Amino acid sequence: MFSKVTTITNELGLHARSAAVFVRLSQTFSSDIWIRATSVDGDFVNAKSIIKVLGLNLERGEKIELSAEGFDEREAVMMLAETIEKGFAE
Repeated sequence: MFSKVTTITNELGLHARSAAVFVRLSQTFSSDIWIRATSVDGDFVNAKSIIKVLGLNLERGEKIELSAEGFDEREAVMMLAETIEKGFAE
């Protein structure tokens, strides 16, 4: 298992468009991938589910933890974190 904590930098947070980008990217990896908000010590949710990701209501500045387990776990977490940190190129 590989995990990383990062911060939502996108001005609008993880809204519908950026969440869709995040989920589509998550689905390209074979590993199981989870995301959670660290500020509320919430439960991990499936990062490949748009409903679960949108349900987190993540806003700009919130810290999140990405976690993956599987063949490409490190690559998945690092690429997803980079996408988040770059604000989804918005």
